[in-house]
Amino acid sequence: MVKKHLDEIRSKEVEARQRILDARAQAGRIVEKAGEEGEKLLEDARIAGNELKKTMVAGANEAAQTRIKELREAGAVTIGKLEKSASGNRQKALDMIMDAFRKGLRDMDVH
Repeated sequence: MVKKHLDEIRSKEVEARQRILDARAQAGRIVEKAGEEGEKLLEDARIAGNELKKTMVAGANEAAQTRIKELREAGAVTIGKLEKSASGNRQKALDMIMDAFRKGLRDMDVH
């Protein structure tokens, strides 16, 4: 009877050791699978981050190009106004020179 109990205990011990080995193997597979899934999630996050970065850069570039176009148009309008103003001032300067020249000629005739 004692031998029978010892055999049962040894049998259960062998089964328990096998279960421990199986559990360790299963835990190893679970850890490996979790690591692979984690790596995939990280790669997906990297890809999503890169896509977001590209989208943001493209949006910023488009906004910058729009602003540059607006500034160029405003600059062209300002330059046009300045040219018109300069042209008017040039004409006034020429008129003043011509008046001074005529006055000088008249003053020379008098003497």
